[in-house]
Amino acid sequence: MIRRLHAVTAALVLTAAGSLTIASPAEAEPLPITEGFEGTPSARWTTFTVPTITSVFLGNNPDIQPRSGTNVAMLTSYPDAPAQASIFRTITPDTTPSSVQVQVWVRRFAYQNENDESVQVQFRVRQGGRTGRIISNMGRAVREVRVVRGTALWEVHNFHPARPAGTFTVEISAYLGTVIIDDLTITTT
Repeated sequence: MIRRLHAVTAALVLTAAGSLTIASPAEAEPLPITEGFEGTPSARWTTFTVPTITSVFLGNNPDIQPRSGTNVAMLTSYPDAPAQASIFRTITPDTTPSSVQVQVWVRRFAYQNENDESVQVQFRVRQGGRTGRIISNMGRAVREVRVVRGTALWEVHNFHPARPAGTFTVEISAYLGTVIIDDLTITTT
C-alpha cells in the first residue's frame, strides 16, 4: 500500500511540474529522416514545457524566416528560469544502424530585453521512448544572432550520438533563451 502511494505522488508531482503534448506512436520508417517541421509536426513531435517558464511552438510563425519550407520549431526557456523547453521524436528504424549522425540547423532568436549570453542547445538520444535511458547527451552554445543584409544566419550543428539499438528517441532542448530549429537530418551508416 505504501509503495502505491509513493508512485501516485510521484506521478502527480511530474504532472504538476510540466506540460506534455504527446505525438502519435512511431512506426518503422526508413533512414535517413529529414525533418523540416512541415505538415503537422505535432503528429511526429512530443513537446515538454514548464508552464510560465518555458514554451515550444511548432509550425508557421510570420515573424520568423525559416531556413526552408514554411514551418519551424521555436524553443524558449526564459533566461532566468532553471528549466528546458524540449521536443522529442521517437523513431523506429526499418534497419539496425551501425552508426548515427544528426545534423540540425539552429539560430538564436533574441527578444529586445534578452541578455547577450549564449543559449544552450542540448541534443539527447534515448534508448526506447521519451523516458528511456540516455545513451548520448551533447550540448552546443548558440552565442549570438548574426545578421547579414537583414537576414538572420543559420548555423549547422552536427552530433554523432552513440548507436541506438532498435527504437530510439531524439530530444532537442533549449536552455537560457530562445532558439529556432529547422531542417533536422538523421542519417545512418
